[in-house]
Amino acid sequence: VSRARLLPQLKRIRADGFAASASQISAGLDVLAVPVIDEGGYPIAAISVAAPSVVCPLCEMQDLALGKLRNAAREIAKFMQMSGSSRVG
Repeated sequence: VSRARLLPQLKRIRADGFAASASQISAGLDVLAVPVIDEGGYPIAAISVAAPSVVCPLCEMQDLALGKLRNAAREIAKFMQMSGSSRVG
């Protein structure tokens, strides 16, 4: 993947707050991912779900799982902050 092709995709992902795409590793697998954000607004991790596209098309996965993924990412961020492990550096 070229930088010129990747940068617009990253800009869209940053604006949307999530990434959704067909897997680059397994054909027929769709992936939905959200960042885990620290208290300074910096992404420190990510969580994702994947499903076969024949069972759960990407648009359906977004409807079913995006809110839950975002909630889980917030909970992970809270836990990491409470444990002192969310600071980078």
